[in-house]
Amino acid sequence: MKKKLFIVLLVVTAMVAFTGCNKKEDKEKKAETSVVIGEKTYIEQLSKIKIEGTSDYFKITKKVKMENLQEADGDTTVSFTIGVPYVINVDGVDYEGTYVLGGYKQVSLDKNPKYTFEVTNLNENYEIEVLINKK
Repeated sequence: MKKKLFIVLLVVTAMVAFTGCNKKEDKEKKAETSVVIGEKTYIEQLSKIKIEGTSDYFKITKKVKMENLQEADGDTTVSFTIGVPYVINVDGVDYEGTYVLGGYKQVSLDKNPKYTFEVTNLNENYEIEVLINKK
């Protein structure tokens, strides 16, 4: 009887160890070093990010994050804008721009001839998701 109980306890302990019940879940997104046109991608800020299938790249030039917005009462409207500065290199030419996140209209402000740049997610941990499309 003791031998059976020991085996059951051993099996349960092994299952807990292998399934990771005590493991902390990593909530950070994996930052990529390149993006595919038309696909949302989490990237590392301040790093050069290659645009797949081209010699073009971009870089967010200042680390930004979403600030914790304070709760408002039911009669107050809360608005915010966050400027995300970047440089995009197209055919060897740098185009500086700023993506304005929040407010009435979210827009990308640069004069590059090929791509639109969009921030699709930003949080308080500096995790940022972007979307590059052809113009």
